[in-house]
Amino acid sequence: MTRLLRSTSVRLALGYALLFIFSSVVLGGLLWWRTTQTLDQETEAVMASDTRAIGDRLRDFGLAGAVETINTRIRRAGDEAPSRAMDNLFWLGRYIERLDNDTRLLRTTANRIAQGVVGPREAQELRLLGRLLDGANLMPSSAALSMPDSTAFQEGLITIASEKRGLFQVLDAIQRLTGTLRDRFSADMTAAVGPLLADVRQKVLSTRGNLDLLLAALDNIARFVATLSGLAQENMTRGTGWLFLDLGRRLERAQFVLTGALGPFQHSPIDWDASMRIALELCDSTITYRWRYLGQLQPAPVLDLVVVDESNPRSFAFQMRTIANHLERLGQASGVQVAALPPALEEDLQRVVQQFGGEEKSWRHEGLALSMLRDVANDAEARLETLSEALTRAYFSHVPTAQAVGFMGS
Repeated sequence: MTRLLRSTSVRLALGYALLFIFSSVVLGGLLWWRTTQTLDQETEAVMASDTRAIGDRLRDFGLAGAVETINTRIRRAGDEAPSRAMDNLFWLGRYIERLDNDTRLLRTTANRIAQGVVGPREAQELRLLGRLLDGANLMPSSAALSMPDSTAFQEGLITIASEKRGLFQVLDAIQRLTGTLRDRFSADMTAAVGPLLADVRQKVLSTRGNLDLLLAALDNIARFVATLSGLAQENMTRGTGWLFLDLGRRLERAQFVLTGALGPFQHSPIDWDASMRIALELCDSTITYRWRYLGQLQPAPVLDLVVVDESNPRSFAFQMRTIANHLERLGQASGVQVAALPPALEEDLQRVVQQFGGEEKSWRHEGLALSMLRDVANDAEARLETLSEALTRAYFSHVPTAQAVGFMGS
């Protein structure tokens, strides 16, 4: 009889314990026990508070030690995301920089038209700018390649807001990409991008036929790009997402230095003074040049500032170094290595600048120095295209690399 009562008491105690645990699980959430296996990182981050609460109640019941509290492990790598999100960040960076480049090109042109009288100096600069606008799909070819003081050129410039040309295509792309990346941005970035982008589009659309309104709208775009860039720099952690965003910007800016700032140097016969003024203005380096050289234009210091000066965030060399650092960090994080631009390219650019440092008669005409500059610039542009394709294949594309299949010849 005593043995029967004892076994019944044990059964009742076990029954009450199981009932308590079951009710705690149902009311308090899932209960996680630490096993001999290593828990996944996501497992460590959830249910910690529920586990502690249930553990305390079990200890009160006399079952202390049945549950072990799970501590969340500190992580600093993080920022994992699907390749589609990284692809969107990469192209958002490119489109933001492209919008900045197009704005600078249009504003540089509009400022010269707004002066009223187009003199010989302005006419030569506008001819070079017209070719750049045509290449960037910002003006119809018939207007961009016409005489700078003609009505066709001026009308082609002030009607950019009425056509779905390059500027609006870039704005549409930014709006689409920012909509798909809301979960990657902070609340401040999300709140700022939408209204500012809508205001930019509205002001551009309202400029039809008015050069002064066009200049005001272009200034507004420049401020929008600066705001978006500042928020990205200060509000995004330096994870893989930010690396792809900034990598896209650096690639686009490096291409703009070669095709935009150095574009006038590709035309024959060359106008040295006009080409140098445009290069400095498009790279936002005019003030720095005046401070260093008191305004005396010479190709060697101009090219040094916009091409090989690592302290200038607009120079080609600055983009090369930043791209190399980003690629190294991405390789360490992903295990996939993409080769950066070779250091020999920067050495070639430095030799070009040295060629222009000689006597004026050695570079004034289209001689060896100018030929070297054109060859190195074309080579750098081709390498940037190859690098962009390599990034797509390495990080964004899910299609395996094509391989030749067949029989070897004897």
